[in-house]
Amino acid sequence: MSEIVTNERDLASLLEREGGKPKLTIVVDSGLITTCIPVIKKYGYALIDAEDLPNGFFKLTLEFRNGH
Repeated sequence: MSEIVTNERDLASLLEREGGKPKLTIVVDSGLITTCIPVIKKYGYALIDAEDLPNGFFKLTLEFRNGH
């Protein structure tokens, strides 16, 4: 099941908690989609897929990359 994240602080908390997992799937709202990439990179993940969902949400698939 995907985690739903609506702000940068929650995204950072999720990535810190789940850090090191090879792949994560998260759902973000449209307000976070433009600001989430730097946070994702900070925790060593790369955005490898994005899917547009109903009601202004996006499903993001992240892959952990060693060495940031």
